[in-house]
Amino acid sequence: MKQNEKASLMRVISDLIQADGIIDMQEIEYLETLRTKYKIMPDDEQRADHLTFAEAVTTLAEAEAVLRHQLVTDFAEVAMSDNYCARAEALLMLALRYCLVVACLLYTSDAADERCSSRSTADVSSALLSCGS
Repeated sequence: MKQNEKASLMRVISDLIQADGIIDMQEIEYLETLRTKYKIMPDDEQRADHLTFAEAVTTLAEAEAVLRHQLVTDFAEVAMSDNYCARAEALLMLALRYCLVVACLLYTSDAADERCSSRSTADVSSALLSCGS
């Protein structure tokens, strides 16, 4: 995983954890699991502080298809780690699933590569920015 992807991952996870306004111990424990899984370093977390949600999602939308699918699964685990998915978390999950999986498939010109085209990345960014993220 590239360094900019790690920072983007941390930005998205941070937003998911804070979405319901309650930071639960199970969320923190799962965060530690993801830090280990993706080899997140403190400087990756510092870089995440300087990213907008839209920038983070756009970066992750350009990752390999296998990674994007794994991230969506991990994000769902974060959202449900406290055994409750608040409305704000559910909306973030819908946006993440669309941006990282659905939009990439809709706009991909080469099915074998399954990478987002520049058009889908621009659409992702403008959609997120218009939502005030």
